[in-house]
Amino acid sequence: MRICSITLLVILAKTSWAQQAPSGEWASILVSVKLNEQWASVTDFGYRTIGSDFRYYQNYFRTGVRYSLDRHWSMAGGVGFFNSKISFAKDTREFGHEVRLWQDVYRLSPLKNKWILNHRFRLEEKHFDKTSTRDPYYSLRFQYRLLGGYRFSKNWNLQLGPEWMENLIREKILLDQVRLYALLAYQSSKGYGITLGYFYSMRKAYDQHVYTIALSKNVQRHVHLQQ
Repeated sequence: MRICSITLLVILAKTSWAQQAPSGEWASILVSVKLNEQWASVTDFGYRTIGSDFRYYQNYFRTGVRYSLDRHWSMAGGVGFFNSKISFAKDTREFGHEVRLWQDVYRLSPLKNKWILNHRFRLEEKHFDKTSTRDPYYSLRFQYRLLGGYRFSKNWNLQLGPEWMENLIREKILLDQVRLYALLAYQSSKGYGITLGYFYSMRKAYDQHVYTIALSKNVQRHVHLQQ
C-alpha cells in the first residue's frame, strides 16, 4: 500500500516537470568477498551511455565494506570515484570528476508466500571538481528506496518500487530526483548473478528512461585472525 501511495504521488507531481533527456544504458560488475560471517568487502565498476547510439557518458569505481548485523539488517560504507561528461550534448568532450563517500543501511524483510520487502537508506557526500561550466562544490544526498518483490524460486525474483532522493547544497534542501524501478534478478547457487532492470527518473530539469544490467559474483574467503 505504501509503495502504491508513493508511486501515485510521483505520477501526479510528474505533470509539472520538464523535458525528456536521452535514454540511459547502465552496465556494472559487482564483486562481494565474504571475509567472515559478518564482514564482506564490496566493489563495483560501472560504464554508462546515453541515447540510441550508446554515447559514452560516465564511468565509476566504488568500493567499501559491509557489516551484517543479522539475516535482515546490514550496514555499509566506502568511497566512489565518478567521471561524467558535463552535458548530454553529442559534441561534449569535457568530463567532470567527483568523489563520493557513501554509507547505507539495508533491511530485507521476508513476507508471507514468497513476498519480500527491501528498504535501503543511503547517504552520499559528493565532492565535485571544477569544470568549465561550474566551480567546485559539495553536496549531501539522502536516498530512501523501497522495493516490494516476489521470489519465483530460490534463484529468481522480481522487485518493483520507488526511490526518493534529496540534496543538501549550500544549506538548502532540494529534490534531486524520484525513480520508479522494475528489477528482475537471477542468483545461481555458485554465487554468480545477473540483474536486468529499468527505472524512470524524474528530475526538475528533465525525465529519463534508464535500462540497466548488473553482473555480480559472491566470493567466500574466510579470514582467520591470529590470537
